[in-house]
Amino acid sequence: MRYAADNRAVQAVYQFTTGPARYAFYGLIALAVAISVYFPVRDLYAAYRTGDILERQLEVRNDYNKGLEDDVNHLLSTEGIEDIAREDLGLVLPGEHAVTVTGIDPEDTDEKDATGTSSEVEQAEQAAAEEAPWYIKLLDAVFFYQGVEGQTVASTGD
Repeated sequence: MRYAADNRAVQAVYQFTTGPARYAFYGLIALAVAISVYFPVRDLYAAYRTGDILERQLEVRNDYNKGLEDDVNHLLSTEGIEDIAREDLGLVLPGEHAVTVTGIDPEDTDEKDATGTSSEVEQAEQAAAEEAPWYIKLLDAVFFYQGVEGQTVASTGD
């Protein structure tokens, strides 16, 4: 009867795992574990990073929508209607007098459009996707993260 210790294959494996080549064996085991863990961690990182970018883009879009909603609510109020009638049509209420001021550059006034334009919002959304600290950019390179690739927050108007 032959024992396992008599088998040359068993002796070769034992020698490889305990002899001078054991560090190569440990390295192969560590490499196998790293490879088996890398892909699930990469998928998890991509999901986290995409969610973070889309969340920041959604915040920009919600701020824009809130500004538009405030503008609409103001324009639907009596004060808003009167403001637009004064500014755009030059109308005044009874007892008021219209005054026209010249020589003032409209861009120098403090009155700015709080909502911005749709293209400005799209640029802000793109900036939210591109801005990241150095360590996030390093992780993007390690995990070959390519970005949201068309996964943007978009309002359909419905």
